[in-house]
Amino acid sequence: MKTLRVTIGVALISFVGVLVFTLVPAQNNAPIVGSEQNVQAPTSTLPTTPAPAAQPATPKATPPVQKTSTPTPAKPLPAPVPPVVDTRCIITIDGTKYNVTDFRYQHPGGNVFVCGTDMSVAFHNRHNPQTLNRISNLIVP
Repeated sequence: MKTLRVTIGVALISFVGVLVFTLVPAQNNAPIVGSEQNVQAPTSTLPTTPAPAAQPATPKATPPVQKTSTPTPAKPLPAPVPPVVDTRCIITIDGTKYNVTDFRYQHPGGNVFVCGTDMSVAFHNRHNPQTLNRISNLIVP
């Protein structure tokens, strides 16, 4: 088996060597080296055309370098602004809004106001109709 491998290897190397020497043309019709006979390389019958002259490489314009500004130190973020909270006490009576923020502590019946609600029923159950005229200065424009 070992002899077979050596024989195949030698045959393969010989074939490749002959193939390379046969396919590679010699320069200036010089004899082909490596063959047992000095055989002239065949000349081509194809018309030869001169290769186009190499164009000199034109240097490409490099884009201008943009100057970068020196980074400024990061400024601390401002303190978060708390959401706007309406601290007023606004009630609705018969569709009209009244600001009772200061009045609720002066109200003869005490601080009975439920801010942000319609208090029409509670108002009419406890007050006569003329009382609306007395709180007209609390109407929210």
